[in-house]
Amino acid sequence: MSRPLLGNSKTKLLWEMKQVRRFGNQIRQELMNGMKEKEREKECRSSESGWWMPHPRTGIYYPKGCERVMDGIPEGAATFQQAYWFRNLEGVEHPNPRNSSSSD
Repeated sequence: MSRPLLGNSKTKLLWEMKQVRRFGNQIRQELMNGMKEKEREKECRSSESGWWMPHPRTGIYYPKGCERVMDGIPEGAATFQQAYWFRNLEGVEHPNPRNSSSSD
């Protein structure tokens, strides 16, 4: 009677070893993918890519050499319905005379 149990336990042991090996391979693959991602991030942070440049389609600034970050940006993500202009600080502390909402 002990003979079938021994044979059965060997089969189970081999099966479990295969499962552990598969799990180990899966973890190793995930670690390798994580290391590759870290290498890509280092490439983006290198001194060569320290300059920021606008994307030709969207106009959004991104680090030079990291074009892949713009792949997920949808069409028209950086478009506005009207033009916005920056101005200097002159006249900022004075209220706009066209706004009559404030009572004097």
